[in-house]
Amino acid sequence: CMHLPSAHSEDFVVVYVQEEKILFIGDIYGDDWYQGKRDLDKTRALYQALQTAWANYENLDKRVMSLVKEGKLAEAKSLQLGDENNTAFNELTSALENLSDFNTEGSNNAYEQSNSIYTRARIIQLFLMIFIILLGLYLSTMIVRSIHAPAIELSDVATQMAQGNMDVSIKYESKDELGILSNQFRELANRLYKIISDEGQFLGKMAAGDLTVESECEEEYVGS
Repeated sequence: CMHLPSAHSEDFVVVYVQEEKILFIGDIYGDDWYQGKRDLDKTRALYQALQTAWANYENLDKRVMSLVKEGKLAEAKSLQLGDENNTAFNELTSALENLSDFNTEGSNNAYEQSNSIYTRARIIQLFLMIFIILLGLYLSTMIVRSIHAPAIELSDVATQMAQGNMDVSIKYESKDELGILSNQFRELANRLYKIISDEGQFLGKMAAGDLTVESECEEEYVGS
């Protein structure tokens, strides 16, 4: 590193160099490290301006050191504190400030962009969560309805059968457990309806004195 003294104050600027050269980070990592050709070109221009200002200041510094080695201290001091050195120093300082301001602006833009992406991601995540919750509620409602509707129908059929009405119909059909239960209810209702109708017809004939009656649905009588 090299300390750059200011002619107007005792402050100094520290510049880090490698092999007496200010390096552009794109020359180290390649152009792929930076996205956006316009920003890359501007960054290169700023680094080039800094490189040029540094070279000018370094040449003046070498001239001062050469005069010192030759014992020309007055000329060395005059050159170091003169307008030429002040101009070179101001140009180098300005180049550093411009590069610093550009990098600060870039980092602020990057922060705003990343913050915007994060906000959009959170919004999308929120909408996805709401969608998943609504979808879960919808599926739960459909499942409950698919169970509740046939259960209510079977309950109504059982109530009608208990009241003596065997001429009932069950509309629900499915291959699930409720479908199997509905088929069993349907078969039971049909069998009881046939048996009661059969008993009614031969009891009526017996009441009329016809004792030669036979069942018209013997297959429905279990164990006959």
